[in-house]
Amino acid sequence: MIKEIIRKESPDFMAITGDLISGQMYDQSEENAAFWVRYFKQFFGVMNAYNIPWGFVPGYHDYETRWNE
Repeated sequence: MIKEIIRKESPDFMAITGDLISGQMYDQSEENAAFWVRYFKQFFGVMNAYNIPWGFVPGYHDYETRWNE
């Protein structure tokens, strides 16, 4: 549904506001850093495929994950 809305609206900019990460979806262990590479590589790939400028404002749960470290 989201892809169809983006196609129909043809926005000039997309803003991702709020939590990309929530609940038990992530692995905080240091030894599983590959999770972050895989997860964000997939997310960035989807967003960049639209060829539309976009930005991301982290939400509360995103900060809990320490991914910005």
